[in-house]
Amino acid sequence: MKFSRIRFISLALVLMGGWLPLAAQSEVIFEEDFDDLDDWTSSRYTDKTYQAVWFGDLLPGEWDSHYQAGYYDPPSAHDSLEILAKNSDKARGSIGKSAVNWREHHINNNYPNEWKSNSALGIYLDKFGDGFEQLYVEFWISFDQNWTSSQASSKVFRVFSWDEVGEFWQGFQGGAQGPVLFWDYAFSENYGVRNKLAFRGGPHGENYTMTDDDVGGLPRGLNGLGDLSANFTDDLKGATSEGDAVMYDILSGSPLQSSGTISHQQIFGPHGTWTKLAFFVKMNSSPGVQDGVFRQWINDNLVIESDKVKWVGENPENKMVKWNVVAIGGNDYWINGGYSNSEQREEWYAIDDIVISTEELASGAAQKGSAPNPPVSVTIK
Repeated sequence: MKFSRIRFISLALVLMGGWLPLAAQSEVIFEEDFDDLDDWTSSRYTDKTYQAVWFGDLLPGEWDSHYQAGYYDPPSAHDSLEILAKNSDKARGSIGKSAVNWREHHINNNYPNEWKSNSALGIYLDKFGDGFEQLYVEFWISFDQNWTSSQASSKVFRVFSWDEVGEFWQGFQGGAQGPVLFWDYAFSENYGVRNKLAFRGGPHGENYTMTDDDVGGLPRGLNGLGDLSANFTDDLKGATSEGDAVMYDILSGSPLQSSGTISHQQIFGPHGTWTKLAFFVKMNSSPGVQDGVFRQWINDNLVIESDKVKWVGENPENKMVKWNVVAIGGNDYWINGGYSNSEQREEWYAIDDIVISTEELASGAAQKGSAPNPPVSVTIK
């Protein structure tokens, strides 16, 4: 784990085989590669669902809170979140450690639509400053060799503003969070792998449900409530300020087809592939003003953006808030897996090499339309 209150780094990007130095410098406020952290799991020191350093719980490194849930327990199953030296095969480069999140398949006929497991881990950024008007977050993700392409959704990343009073993980109208951006891994048996995003408003506890108009400028796929389930074909059209986004098939290196369903491996590659995800959020200038910013990159390709987000809506006290929490992992919704409860079916995804900055670092932030990823013919480490 590495972090600093003020750490300026020079940026460079590789384009067409050469280095292009950038004049801009950015403040990196937190970095995490997990390698130097002591071994830790969700239930290593306590079996509490909601854990936090302010309760005296022991969290890994500079991380501040964890939320765990699940049906299956060690030793017959895994904790929902593991940071362990023995999992080096699940770390980027197969060296060191990573955050390994285990999703469970469980059938509960009384609650068929419930979320099955939870592995959320969050860091409170006010230790590095008094909140932030804007944040850029990047991380790398890899998936289980036996990852199932079945109807499922897992919360993988979120950035939000917390009121420092209510429960750290409580959203919803009247809760302690807002605004919030979620990114979920999602797969639909009918529509393939999805780019699933959820936008929630603020200030804390107010305007939590956003309309499509509040997140203006995004492509088709919005459900009317600020939720986006976009495909990687025609929903890329007009998704950036410069027009169509371009995504490349990781298996072939060619641009993705313009229609049809996209498989998990076309976006995230075969087992052993690490995919870089990056997000940028900027608060709107004042309550109700629709000039907030959102951007997302996959492997440094700008996939979607909007500069018309009303993160903080009108409110009686005219309050504005700042971003102060980044979290990885979360709850999992997994159906139609074809497994029985007696199998205690689990599958993992791993997160590694997290960077949080006040400025955009993705190469696509400096120059859009970067070179495509090479085709994948062998396992990538």
